[in-house]
Amino acid sequence: MEEIKKEFGRQAGVQQEKEKQIKINFGENLRKFWDLTGNHLMEIYGQYGTGKSRLVHYLAVEAQNAGYKVIYLDTEGGLSEEHISMLNDYEYIGDELDDLMKRVYSIKEQRHNWDILIVDSIGHPVYVHYVQMRSMQEQLKSYQKLAALFRDMVRFARGEKGKDYGKRKGLAIAVNHTVSEFAKMAKPPEHPLWPFGGQIHRVPKLILRSEPADTNTFKLITFKARNLPREKEICRFTIGSKNIKIQWGI
Repeated sequence: MEEIKKEFGRQAGVQQEKEKQIKINFGENLRKFWDLTGNHLMEIYGQYGTGKSRLVHYLAVEAQNAGYKVIYLDTEGGLSEEHISMLNDYEYIGDELDDLMKRVYSIKEQRHNWDILIVDSIGHPVYVHYVQMRSMQEQLKSYQKLAALFRDMVRFARGEKGKDYGKRKGLAIAVNHTVSEFAKMAKPPEHPLWPFGGQIHRVPKLILRSEPADTNTFKLITFKARNLPREKEICRFTIGSKNIKIQWGI
């Protein structure tokens, strides 16, 4: 009986160590993106069908399993019930741009409740309004609202001067789309594969473009990154039925 107890205790210890190691490993991909971004805003953009939502959903679940508090704002409603059930703090915002702005501002003001804010996608509600615009003044207003969203997401991540700036350790992730999906003009003001938003994209610290690489496999390429050149492939991710596998190139 004593030997059985010892063996049971040994096996329990091994299992606990395995669970501990799994938890450590499970946050490695998140930590890689966080190190590249710092306590700031990361933007992942690309054309429809390039795995952006699945990737940020995977990072959200990975973060939760690593012990972080994540709030996930969905404007497109494209997640399945199964994927929604995997998120501890999920909100469907819809495609009203003003609703998204109010909610992001509210989360920024209550940022001590969360470590990570994800907006999937920031581009969709802007697009809904943008395609209806006929004048440059209306288009400019949409840019101004996007700038306000980015500003509040940055403040969520790094804090605000005079309050918690320098102490806050957060991460904000925004999904966006390419200019080609917005521009209805004969001569778009920007390159069609740039992220929509123009000079606003001076704000995020890390901007990555998702592109197809193979069947169910996509690559992330730098548009803007600290200490990395533009158009550098940093990783590839393969979407499976239950999980995502990320292979890093840096």
